[in-house]
Parts: sequence; structure tokens; C-alpha cells
Amino acid sequence: MKIKLTELVEDFDLYPRGDVDSGHVAHIADAIESGADIPKILICAKSKRIVDGFHRKRAWQRILGNDGEIEVIAKTFKDEKEMFLEAMRLNAGHGRNLTSYDRTIAIEKAIRLDIEPSAIATALNLKAERVEMFKVERCAKIENTRRLVALKQPIRHFAGQTMTLEQSEVVPKLGGNNALFYVNQLKMLIQHDMIDSENENVMTGLEELAGVIKAFLK
Repeated sequence: MKIKLTELVEDFDLYPRGDVDSGHVAHIADAIESGADIPKILICAKSKRIVDGFHRKRAWQRILGNDGEIEVIAKTFKDEKEMFLEAMRLNAGHGRNLTSYDRTIAIEKAIRLDIEPSAIATALNLKAERVEMFKVERCAKIENTRRLVALKQPIRHFAGQTMTLEQSEVVPKLGGNNALFYVNQLKMLIQHDMIDSENENVMTGLEELAGVIKAFLK
């Protein structure tokens, strides 16, 4: 069926990844414009939610604009579980490789939907014991809830522990390297006089950071 891009719904509860990679979107857009044949986006026939194809949808938007029309595959699903299992299976099978963080995100969302670990493992091409490992070693609990939060590298030490809701909301904004990497990066920039001191936002941020560090190290 043909559908306007504005009608496609990006429901991130159905997205088995940590984020939408703008670099990958640009790569797909280049491929489309060069004449490459890319798979059609899969959507839920009833709700128009994207089951597989977030990156492709945004790539088409770059080329056609929001009012553009594209061919999609519309499928009817029994329930949210079946829909998310399909999203996991397809994302694990093609496109940009799932990172460890992506897999942890997918597992956390699947657990929230009460999907059986064996079904999660099959969809993500993992052994069943790996699903339990991700849950134990790469997730933290959110206080006063039954929810888990998938952990990125800088805060992996929270595995198995409890976070506040405020802390859990910071996690998606973090980078993927360990904390020492960022400490050393900033230290090198300062020590070698490589900070853009004429950038007011950078200098204000450094002043704020200095205050935060001073308070933390007390």
C-alpha cells in the first residue's frame, strides 16, 4: 500500500534500539538517490506504527519531505508482543548491527511486555542464557517501579542496583564510552590549550563543570 510519510507513526516503545542513527539515515538516503533497491518499511496495518524501518522512514523524509508518499508493507498483528517480537527479529537480522546497548534496550522492553526469555533469545539471535546475562549485568532497577533501565558503558557499575527515576532519564543522553575516556578527553583539551575559549557556551559549560566537580570531590 502507498502511504504519506506524515501518517507513519514512530512509536519508540516498539523500537528495539537505543537511538536513531543520523549517520545511517544519511547513508540510506544516499543509497536511495543512487538507485539502490531498499526493503519496504513494515507497519502495523491498524495503527500505522512502524515495526521495521525507522531509519528508512527518515531517509525518505530527507528526499521527499513530509508530504512524500512511499510503498510500505502493512501487516496485522495479534498483539503488542507479536509486534515487538517481529521488530526485534527484523532489526537483528538486517540493517545496522544491534549494539550491546541496543540488545539490552530490546530485552528490557520485551520483559516489560512479559515476553518469554526464550522468545526474546530467538528474536535477537541469542542463547537463552545470554538474555538473562544482559538483564543481570547490563540493567538497573528504577526505584518504586518494576521497570528496568538498560545501562550504557559509563554507568555499567549500576548493574543490579537501583536508580532514581531522575537518574534513569539521564541514561539515554550518555555516550557509549567509559567515564575515564571523557575525563581524559577533556583533560587533554585543557592541558594542550585546545579549548575554543571564544565559544561562550563552552566556557560557561566549563565554569559550571568546575563547580560540579568541586562539590563532588568535597
